[in-house]
Amino acid sequence: MFSTGEKNNLRFIFTEITIRIFLMDKRLFVLTLSATNCMIFFMPITAFYPLMISDYFQGTACEASSVELLYSAGMMIGTFVINHFGNKLQHNAACAAFIGLFGLGSTTLISGFLPKSDAAFWIFAFMCFGMGISAVFYNILYIAYMQETISSKYHGRAFSLLNSIISLTMPLDLLVAGPVFCLIGSDPKTK
Repeated sequence: MFSTGEKNNLRFIFTEITIRIFLMDKRLFVLTLSATNCMIFFMPITAFYPLMISDYFQGTACEASSVELLYSAGMMIGTFVINHFGNKLQHNAACAAFIGLFGLGSTTLISGFLPKSDAAFWIFAFMCFGMGISAVFYNILYIAYMQETISSKYHGRAFSLLNSIISLTMPLDLLVAGPVFCLIGSDPKTK
């Protein structure tokens, strides 16, 4: 299919040029590294929502659905806010994306310290609403910042690298989260 020289040239194009695109803008590079780290820890949490709700909070399927609904509602509200204030946010998209990542981390951290109770379940549900808003703030504004700062002739390469990073974090996060969940379960206090 490809000769050795062509393979080496393709490897050069991907590694040298594509990675250099991210390294040319320090804010973009730091934002990409921060987002990658965040996704490794955040993505498994969403996969374990039903277990957290049924095991830890002793919730029903209806309560699990309400958490998912609130997360989705947060995403829609976040999209509306970005749409409404887009011109103001566009001028500082990287900062707003960092705020979105901070919100995602903060709401996740707060959720991790909640006790077992009905009131704590509704705080968790509200935190999921905040996670939805934060996820949209990060994602939309990060993509907007990439489109602003990277030359359009490199968009394909940059977005390919971004998708590769996202695809790489999926098995990594489950590789970490699966054994941790098996060891401590949804309630670390019972182990």
